[in-house]
Amino acid sequence: MNDPALEMVSVAYAEGDTGVFVRFRDERTAFVPFSRYVRRDLHEHIQPQRSRICNASNVLCIPVDDGTDYSIDHLTIRASADLDILHRLKAMELAYAKGCGKTVRSIRRDKGWTQSQLSHRSGLDQAVISKLERGVHSPKLGTLDRIARAFGVDAFYLLKGDSTPTGSNT
Repeated sequence: MNDPALEMVSVAYAEGDTGVFVRFRDERTAFVPFSRYVRRDLHEHIQPQRSRICNASNVLCIPVDDGTDYSIDHLTIRASADLDILHRLKAMELAYAKGCGKTVRSIRRDKGWTQSQLSHRSGLDQAVISKLERGVHSPKLGTLDRIARAFGVDAFYLLKGDSTPTGSNT
């Protein structure tokens, strides 16, 4: 989702505020409350007055006392401020889940494996594999990596489904 209108262009903090304001290229503004976006254990250690936009206008970086940054993705911020964007993100997540599921099911069937066999080889619960294949579960990268290793393919292949699988694990 590389919509230039969704890029953050400025961040503002007023002393005593419980968050920062972010302005997007399309002139929309979002309030980013620390209580919602920043881990509770960091509340006393962040330096909101030094907040800045990083990574090509895609990340809000809030400095932490230890010299690191607490990062919040622009789409996360925008989604909370713009219900339309939230619905678009949900649709993208659903499409991603269905695409991954179809790829996993296709490879599993090509290998002649049951879901139970994939479960055993990947160390994942068979219910997770079933939900994934039906497109009702959005897998984490660790889950995809375990499935990819079981299949003997690159995890990227499961994400894209358009590259050539590598290896063989029949």
